[in-house]
Amino acid sequence: MSLGTNIPAATIALVVTMIRFCIEEYKDGFFEGTTFTETTWRSTYYSHMQNLKALEKESADCGLYFMLTSKLLSDAQCAAGVSSEVQHNWASDD
Repeated sequence: MSLGTNIPAATIALVVTMIRFCIEEYKDGFFEGTTFTETTWRSTYYSHMQNLKALEKESADCGLYFMLTSKLLSDAQCAAGVSSEVQHNWASDD
């Protein structure tokens, strides 16, 4: 199993879409429970994907996108209690 060294753009886009969904549930100042559906949120998700791809392309020279996604993955693994040795083994296991 290879997790790679960066958190995938699809994961970032989905999480940001879910955050937006949660914010929308409170947009009128009180909780309005709704259902998250692909049909409703697909365009938001794809917009986030396009923005991430643009960031990756625009920051290719300085490596900002890969530094950011690497740090996000490292932080997530740390929060989950995954040791750096296990992280290294997962990243290099093909």
